Amino acid sequence: TYNKTSAIYNKSTNDDNVVSANLNGKSLLLYNIMDEKEDPMELTFATGDNGRSCKYGDVISHHWFEEGLLLVGFSGGYLLSVSTNSHDLGEEKYARKFHQNNLTAFTYNRSLQRAASVGDDGIRIIDIRDFNECKNEYIIPEDIENGRVCNIEWSPDGQILTIATTAGNIYNFLAKMSILYSSYQNNIGCLLYTSPSPRDRQ
Repeated sequence: TYNKTSAIYNKSTNDDNVVSANLNGKSLLLYNIMDEKEDPMELTFATGDNGRSCKYGDVISHHWFEEGLLLVGFSGGYLLSVSTNSHDLGEEKYARKFHQNNLTAFTYNRSLQRAASVGDDGIRIIDIRDFNECKNEYIIPEDIENGRVCNIEWSPDGQILTIATTAGNIYNFLAKMSILYSSYQNNIGCLLYTSPSPRDRQ
């Protein structure tokens, strides 16, 4: 699942010297801009039955999310976790299809360790720790009233998920609420946030 032209590549997400780039949706380029002796490395993915195009579709976007791990979203509706560590370079840790027909955008929040992906069937929230969907946080297409989703981003603290559409609309969804509390003598009051069940959302 990878091509390289130099010594084994080792990447840490804390290393800001490494640049990663999407090469026209076909592969990813990794390049250490501070090491002139190290050649760029091209990271490619499993091919389909025709032996040419990627079986997951075109690369839509990617994020570094842990040391030596890339999270990659594909047009076919897939999210992948792939290693860039020297001992298992190019190995796919997780590969799962979250959208029936296509994936058009996704974003990752490090504090929540969650991704939000956009597809033809709505917006899905994925816990990256086990690559399972948080089904009670699914955003149905009807919640986005006008236009097609063209961009999606978390706030840095993960509290707000912001969605922009081609119709010029912006939607903000509360993804996490900080615990608010007060105490008096032996009494404590807390305000907690719980996600609504799918039945409550209908």
